[in-house]
Amino acid sequence: MRMQHSVLQLISHAATLCYAGAPPNSETSVGLLQHTSDLTEIWGVISAKMMSDNSLSPSHPEEASLSGDEAAANQIQKSTNDDPYDGLTEGTTRYAGGEVAVLVHFREIPKDSVTREHVISLLGPEKSKESSAIEERQLKIEKLKTDLRGWAREHVKKRVVGTARKLGFKIVVNKREVDISTFADLKLWWRTRQRSDKKAVDDLTYVLYGWFDNNTKWERKLERQFMEEHKWAYTSESVEEANENSKKEGADLKGCVALTMTYLKVEAVRQMQRVGKAAPHGIVITKTRPKSKQYNDKGKYVKRKKGEYFFQVYPKSATKKKVMYLLLLILRCCTICIFITRDDLTLF
Repeated sequence: MRMQHSVLQLISHAATLCYAGAPPNSETSVGLLQHTSDLTEIWGVISAKMMSDNSLSPSHPEEASLSGDEAAANQIQKSTNDDPYDGLTEGTTRYAGGEVAVLVHFREIPKDSVTREHVISLLGPEKSKESSAIEERQLKIEKLKTDLRGWAREHVKKRVVGTARKLGFKIVVNKREVDISTFADLKLWWRTRQRSDKKAVDDLTYVLYGWFDNNTKWERKLERQFMEEHKWAYTSESVEEANENSKKEGADLKGCVALTMTYLKVEAVRQMQRVGKAAPHGIVITKTRPKSKQYNDKGKYVKRKKGEYFFQVYPKSATKKKVMYLLLLILRCCTICIFITRDDLTLF
């Protein structure tokens, strides 16, 4: 019986630690929470309140002069042609110092893995009859994809870091403040912000979303830069096919290179979101809206306004550690129960 009582006390103590584990919040004067239902409710109210009061529509006076990382930005060439793929399609290229080095299908590089089905769709029924042709093309696409994604990752991050530098993001190195210079620096900067620093949230939102919204053709500029540097060109047949298959008349189609730029931009954003979630402030900036903002009073879906963003607040890491401690404690309690006699166990 004494052992049973001790085990029950231990479980009760563990539960108390978990329920009181939510961090106090000065903005709402909540203090320590007493039970799990309050934990869920209070965090929901904090998130909803912060989203409501701080929907972010970034607009900076520096916008007109923002060119990101100067060296990279100077290389981005702006196309003023009516046809965005004039100069990038087979037969229209004007590459200095040589002819096209690589001809690619408009949909050559997939977002995910290079599957056999994808390769067959590019080759067509006749060429895909030969297994060697499929294997050869698959290896070629994987090599092209590796090269493209490596370049895109580097230049998208330069774009992000360049904007942050223009906005004066600094970190402390050897007890003195210095401008950030790498994406790792940007992560460190965000990790060390305070939850009450609204300007930091606004500025990072502009860096991750606002600049790209205000520069709508950014992925095409990087596409042109990459293809001109590496002497790639889309096959004219695949470009014509993409236009013919487009469901929307006059749709602004994007080739696989431009699409890859957008994929890597999303990857960079997600990295910053993971940093925010794990940081002491627990803030994650996102396009995702609370359900209350997705529908109007009549229950009709409302499209998100361009330039409107939200952020979600996660519990501090200390709370997570206490929850993990609770789970470990309960596991130990269960282990102790194994040694209780079967007759005594029925009392539980």
